[in-house]
Amino acid sequence: MQIKFLENGDVNEFLGSIPKKAKEKFFKSMKKTEQGISGEWFKKMAGTKNIWEFRVQHMKMWYRIFAFLYKSKEGLKLIMCTCGITKSQNKTPKKDIDRAERIKREYLDSLE
Repeated sequence: MQIKFLENGDVNEFLGSIPKKAKEKFFKSMKKTEQGISGEWFKKMAGTKNIWEFRVQHMKMWYRIFAFLYKSKEGLKLIMCTCGITKSQNKTPKKDIDRAERIKREYLDSLE
């Protein structure tokens, strides 16, 4: 499995805006996920259209990167990261889930 950041998302900007320790936690969890190791850091979000999230906590703040699973024409399994958010509580606002689903839809539509 390989992780990609979508160009029409904001993952690179998001990672540039968060504390270094939080960013390091994301990269560590992404590396584990690419190696096939599962854990609390990467889960499917209930009630969504196949949106997953990487999540880390640092200094009483929650950081999330939304993603979806995709299988390329070559058969490569990819985790496509869409966007990220910072929040002070563990509940994810619906508008942020909607944004991740919109970015996913735009990407899939661009392949047709």
